[in-house]
Amino acid sequence: MAQNQVYNVLDKLKEQGLQHPQCNTVTTGNLSDVDLSKTTIFPLTHLVVDRTTIGQRTITMTLNVICMDIVDISKDNATDNFYGNDNSQDVLNSQLNVLNNLFMQLKRGDLWNVRLTTGDDIDATPFMEKYENMLAGWEGQIQIQMPNEIAICDDGDEPGPGPGPGPGGLVPVVASSPPLYTQLGTSFSFQISATNNPTSYSIFNPPSGLTVDASTGLVSGIITGNARLESMSVTASNEYGSDSELIFIYAVTEDPTILVPPTVLTATDESFSVEYGFQFRLGWNYPPYVGNITTIQIFRDDVLNQTLTNVGASKITAVLFRNLSNAVIYSFRVKFGDSDGNFSALSNELLVDL
Repeated sequence: MAQNQVYNVLDKLKEQGLQHPQCNTVTTGNLSDVDLSKTTIFPLTHLVVDRTTIGQRTITMTLNVICMDIVDISKDNATDNFYGNDNSQDVLNSQLNVLNNLFMQLKRGDLWNVRLTTGDDIDATPFMEKYENMLAGWEGQIQIQMPNEIAICDDGDEPGPGPGPGPGGLVPVVASSPPLYTQLGTSFSFQISATNNPTSYSIFNPPSGLTVDASTGLVSGIITGNARLESMSVTASNEYGSDSELIFIYAVTEDPTILVPPTVLTATDESFSVEYGFQFRLGWNYPPYVGNITTIQIFRDDVLNQTLTNVGASKITAVLFRNLSNAVIYSFRVKFGDSDGNFSALSNELLVDL
């Protein structure tokens, strides 16, 4: 329900944050209400809803995201004047990874799959402050865009009374649709599909440039302007009544019919342990694509290292590499494959020096 969208955003961000190994607790509200003296809650990610902009098709929520952890200060004298006698640099590195992971999930990961998206960049500011404990971390502001799921018709009623038997016959039932893609400035078409013999079709609040053929239900036109998320209500009617569905359209700058490799590769969570040696997490994004990306092939030093498989709507966005050496510079590339057997080219190279 639309009235639950704030809770939905916070719940999804909490769920995503807790999946990161460097996040133990996610809180929201006033930071002063959080018991920062409890060392067991750290590392901590705190979410603050700053403001919300409501548009006809989308809702944009601005959140302040604070990722922090306790700084351990050694009682021994510092042996390195650059790093001092505490682990503040380690904390800043790990908590920046938490913030970056959350941002990348909104760009093309699991959060994007539930129609939560964000802009191109975020500005993050480091901090180190004394509360009950000495804390360090990063504060960043993220704008989250989501569909406005409340559609209001010209007469003030929600579109269509809904499917079911009408007086004397069956009301049409409009088929739901996954999110659609269109490249800005190119022709777009979408066929409204409905059962029970509709006799007319209509659309409410469509993106500028789109129209519908009332007799066939074919929506067509050209969307221009900036890349964005759009939505519209589509309705099928007959003499017994009507039914409506909300359709979401991603207007993008790239051609979404072409399978391309990830445009961003990241190396995060670099660490060392006696058990696993040097390790890091390789991450990637998913450029817009109308097909179903099912396969991720990862090449290390230009040799296929492993193949991963996406299952259902969830998309894998990172994998952990272990037992590496700090005396070697590694090369990584990624390519995608879809459910029809098509493969993209290799991505640009990411060099990792541990």
